[in-house]
Amino acid sequence: MVNIPCKFLLPEFILLRLFQMENEIVDLDFENKEEPWCSNCSAFTNYRRRWTTVTRGDLDGGVYAENLEIPHCVICGSEMHFLKSSRRLVRFTEIISLLCIIISSLVCFYLYDATIGSYLSWVLMVMSSLLLLKLPKGAKKALKTHQLFIREQQNLKSEKKFVPIEELKIDL
Repeated sequence: MVNIPCKFLLPEFILLRLFQMENEIVDLDFENKEEPWCSNCSAFTNYRRRWTTVTRGDLDGGVYAENLEIPHCVICGSEMHFLKSSRRLVRFTEIISLLCIIISSLVCFYLYDATIGSYLSWVLMVMSSLLLLKLPKGAKKALKTHQLFIREQQNLKSEKKFVPIEELKIDL
């Protein structure tokens, strides 16, 4: 039995659990960890963690520093991307740009009369929406190289032909 100094008595099963927790190191996020993808090497390579500090603002008007972990490839030294967050980023920018185009089309052609000003504002909104689509370059490159990697792996699996053992026998 473990003696834990406290003002009240704890049940025995809690004391045993506390004793087990002292002896074990448990990684709670092990199941949720995702390996980063290197776009330059086109592989899940080994990586080195580099920490970056970003200033954030809170609701009270104060500023605080937040530390972010950014994986960098050991082989080429470039920044690596997590595929799940890259997919979310690309889809989010696509949805936002599509909504901007739809809303600007409705506002310029339905609410206002057809004038040069409404056409120019619509063209400006479409161009800004298309520029918004081009923003996540690194995430798009990571997704594209990962898709090419998966296709190559599928092609390699389909090209593998099994030769019967009888054909492999060589007469010496």
